Amino acid sequence: MPESLLTVTRGDGVAIGTLGRMVVAVFDRAPSAMEAKGMAKASSAVVKAHKKVDFLTVVGADCKLPESDIRDQLTRDVKVVQTHIGVVATVIEGAGFGAAALRGAVTGMTLMLRPNYPTKVFATVSGAAEFIAAANGLGALEVTVAVNRLRLRAQ
Repeated sequence: MPESLLTVTRGDGVAIGTLGRMVVAVFDRAPSAMEAKGMAKASSAVVKAHKKVDFLTVVGADCKLPESDIRDQLTRDVKVVQTHIGVVATVIEGAGFGAAALRGAVTGMTLMLRPNYPTKVFATVSGAAEFIAAANGLGALEVTVAVNRLRLRAQ
C-alpha cells in the first residue's frame, strides 16, 4: 500500500510533512522556531515508525537564512536523529551565479562534515526526487508530487 503524505505544519511560505520514512520541508521563507520544532517532531515520529529517516529540503529562490538561534536549533534536532539518517537531499532553487554559488557552498560544507549517509545538493526537485527515491523505495514521481502538494499547502 502506498504511503500517504502527512502534513505536520504549513502556511505562509513553509510546509513540513512526512511521506513514509521521508521528512519533506519546503521553505519559501525562513522557518520560525515553531516550524523548526515541527520538523523535529516529524523527524522523531518517522524514526519511531521506520527506524530510518530521509530528509528532502527544498529552499525556494527567495528564501533567506533563518536567524542563528533557529539554525542552531535545527542543527541540534538533526543530531538527535543523526544515527538514523538514511539519505539527505537538499534543493536550492534559483538561477544564476548566486544560486549556483550557494549550492556549491552547501556542497562544500556537507563534504567537510563527512556524513556517513548519502547526501547531495540539487538545483531542481526532480533531480533530488530521483536521488532520494532510489535510496528509500519511493518513486521519483511520488516524491515530486509530495513536494508540489506541500508547496501548495505552504501558500
